[in-house]
Amino acid sequence: MIALNPTKYCFGRKSKPSALFLLLIILVMSMFLIISIATYAAHDCIGQECKVCAMFTSIKSIIEHISRAISLALFAGLFIVISVVMMILSNVESFTNTPFSIKVKLNN
Repeated sequence: MIALNPTKYCFGRKSKPSALFLLLIILVMSMFLIISIATYAAHDCIGQECKVCAMFTSIKSIIEHISRAISLALFAGLFIVISVVMMILSNVESFTNTPFSIKVKLNN
């Protein structure tokens, strides 16, 4: 069986700058969306073909997609943390059941 080192592939030095850059892009985009909402909040609506209302609908959709992606990422991170803790706890239990301790239990 080949043992893979997940930290070598997931948490390398090259992925940290990429993750920070992606986070920066998301923050800047969110800031521009908030500024555009604040700028055009008190616009004069002309009816169904209002370009500003169409922009607000697009912004609302973008914000919903970003929030879903963030919640999915948080859920996946929580799942990974719980999985790692479960693996660590299961290995701790296997360390206490050494062949010597099992033989001692059988002799008693």
